[in-house]
Order: sequence, then C-alpha cells, then structure tokens
Amino acid sequence: MDPRRRAVWLLMSGVLGLGTTLPDGVLAEDLGLEFGLRAGFRQDEIEFETANRFGGTSTAKLEETKVNHLEIFARGDIAEGLTFRGSASFGWVYDGNFQYSGTGDDGPYDPITGIGGLPNALVGTVDGDMAYDVVGGVGYQLKAFEDRLRIAPLGGYTYHSFDIRTGDTTETLLDGFPLGFTRPPAVFETEWKGPWVGVDVITEPVPKLSLIGELQYSWLNFEAQPSVVDPEISSVQRGDGGGFSWTVGVSYRFAKYFTAELRYHSLDWSATTGRQMTVHWQSWHATAGAVLVF
Repeated sequence: MDPRRRAVWLLMSGVLGLGTTLPDGVLAEDLGLEFGLRAGFRQDEIEFETANRFGGTSTAKLEETKVNHLEIFARGDIAEGLTFRGSASFGWVYDGNFQYSGTGDDGPYDPITGIGGLPNALVGTVDGDMAYDVVGGVGYQLKAFEDRLRIAPLGGYTYHSFDIRTGDTTETLLDGFPLGFTRPPAVFETEWKGPWVGVDVITEPVPKLSLIGELQYSWLNFEAQPSVVDPEISSVQRGDGGGFSWTVGVSYRFAKYFTAELRYHSLDWSATTGRQMTVHWQSWHATAGAVLVF
C-alpha cells in the first residue's frame, strides 16, 4: 500500500478508536464541537479556452483527473446561536487525460508550428501533482423540532490551489491518428480564492442518524500559469469569476463521542481573464469520515 494511504487509514483508525473507547462522563458537558478526518476519491476536469492569433480558439483540457483526497475538518458552536465550520484538504493527482487543440479562420491549426489548416492536436496523460483546499465560515444557526432540524446561513472565505503535470504528449490528427511526434510535458498551476455565502441544513429524522446538506456560492479571484506549447496560453492569467458548490451526506452516531459519515461534494466554477481566456473547473469527490464529538 502507498505510504500516504497507510498514514490516512492509521489516522482515521485512531479517531475511530478514541471516539469509541472514551468512557461517558469524560466531559462535564457537551461542548457542541466536532473534529474529524475524511478520506476518499476525487475527480476533476479543467478547461482553458482562449482566443488565438488565427481568429479562432485554443483549448487545453484536462479530463478524468483522479485525485486521492484527505481532509481535516472542524465544526461546532462558538456561542449561543453562532456556529462555524472549517476544513483543510490535500490531494495527490495520480491519473488523467490531457488534450490540446486549436481552431482558426480556416479550421483547425497546428499548435506547434502555428500553421493554419492542419487538423493537429496534442494528447497525453496526467502524470501527477497536488491539490490544496482551505474553506472556513461562520453563521447563525436556527433550530426547530427539538433541535432535530438545524439551518445555518453562513459566510466565509475559500482558497483552492490545483496543480497538474502531464506526461509527454503526442501530436495527432484530430481524428486520433498518431503522427508520432512527442512534445515536452505541460504544467498547469491554478489558484482560486474569494468570499462565499451559503446555507447548511442538518436534520435528524431518527435518533443518531443525521442527513446533511450544504450549498454555497463563491465570488472568485482566479490566477493561473498554464505552461504549454502555445505562448498565447502559456502566461500568467488573472481574472474574476464564480460558481456554486454543494454537498450532501449522511452520518450515524455510533457512540457518545464518535460519529461516522459519508459525503458527496460537487463544484462547478468558471472565470474569465483580461486576455479573453475562459477557465471552467468541475470537481466532485466522495469521502468517508470519522468524527470525534465533544
């Protein structure tokens, strides 16, 4: 097993063991705090599209980018009615597909030579690199039905860094016929950050079982350094954008101090830069979590 995966499962096993073995009465009162770890699978797709010197567009697309996902998080009550949630996650990219092509006034063009009319593209695989995410927010929690329904409007700040490195790429015709020319790897470094507003809903239809829903909209500052063969794409890009993200989940309280949960998260963001580049990022991940409840 990969040493990083082994470390993740050891940490989650430690949370599970601590949460299920702590005797009742360790705390004089419930603090309304949760702390835990989540681990799972993540998949991303990011597309860079920009106007080129031929009057058309150049498109670099990273598809089915697979990421091992690890997240540490906390949530709970700050004071009467006030609540918070925060998380920091890390992921290492291990697989994916890369494609780069362009079109001009006369149709496709060769992104290597810059000659119009040649229906060429670059294809390759994703070789690796990292993803980092930090999200935090505070809000006011409303409770009803003897605390079995909790609704919290929140606001906060989000930061995401997503870097991808391709392997060697191969020049092909757009219909997939390989020409046999290999090109150097490409590197994509992206950063998204900005404020967000949203709402969290937690309901407990039966004792110990909770259903979780989160929805947020983010206003984003975007910065990217895509390093590919086309100089019209390979430069620092800055712009503004936004988009929604949402989460659904279920948790079960197995012991006084331990809860296990399953969650699904989806994100759909886009941004436009001053150089007429449009960037579209879609991401989803599924995780299992071990939570200490205090």
